[in-house]
Amino acid sequence: MISTIAARVCGTDYACAIPRDRLHLFEGLHGSAVALLTRIRAGNWTADELRAVIDFSISPPPASSSFEGAFLRNRSDKPSVAGDAFVQNGPAVYAPLAALILFAALYGVPEEASTFTDEADGEDA
Repeated sequence: MISTIAARVCGTDYACAIPRDRLHLFEGLHGSAVALLTRIRAGNWTADELRAVIDFSISPPPASSSFEGAFLRNRSDKPSVAGDAFVQNGPAVYAPLAALILFAALYGVPEEASTFTDEADGEDA
C-alpha cells in the first residue's frame, strides 16, 4: 500500500500526499480527515474542502512546522493549484482526487489505484 497519488491536473503532474506525520496539521486546519473523507464520498463536499485537501497534499508544511506555521503556509490568499483547476474544469472533477488523497493518507492504496487525471481521454498520469 502506498500513500502518494500521482495526479495530472491541467496537464501538470503532481505527487499528492498528506504524510502521516503532518496529518495532525491538516486536521488542525480542516477538521477530521475521516469525517471529511466520509462527506466527500457521500457527495456532501464544498469546493473549499476539496481545494484544502488537494493544495495541502501538493505542498504540505515541513515536518517541523507548528500549527501556526501550517496555517500561515496554507492561507487561502496564496496561489492554488486546485483553485485554478476548478475554474477550468469545475470542482466536481476533483472530488475523486481529494477522496483518494485522504484515503491514501489514512489507510494507503494499492499502487494500481494511485493515479488520477483530469484529462478527458482518461489517460492516467
